[in-house]
Amino acid sequence: MKLFIIHNGRQEYLKSTIKQLLKYNKAEDIVFLSDDKVATKQYLQEDIVYENISEYFKSSMEFEKIYQHMSYNKKQYELFCFQRWLILNEYVKKNNIPVFAHIDSDVLLFSNAEKYYDKYLKNYDFCYV
Repeated sequence: MKLFIIHNGRQEYLKSTIKQLLKYNKAEDIVFLSDDKVATKQYLQEDIVYENISEYFKSSMEFEKIYQHMSYNKKQYELFCFQRWLILNEYVKKNNIPVFAHIDSDVLLFSNAEKYYDKYLKNYDFCYV
């Protein structure tokens, strides 16, 4: 099962998130979509799949045209919180990925996602936000 992290920037905590994922999951199953593929790969130095979010940003640009900011948080932060779901949607459609999980970049996963899916979720259409 593919595991997705979608993130802008290079915060230090990303190293811990990726290292924890690699303890229980295969590197080729982890997809890190970021704003700077080359710099991010050099920064994290892990053998996972890196993709640039700009390749999957068409619907996000359309959404930005209609987005109305009403939060006390910064506009770019809140906008990206929505856009990452559109980025993920474009990626999984383009790459024909029927089963996957998205993990926030500041969340640590302490299990093998595929085993968990097989044991508890495979018989259900499932979405958790």
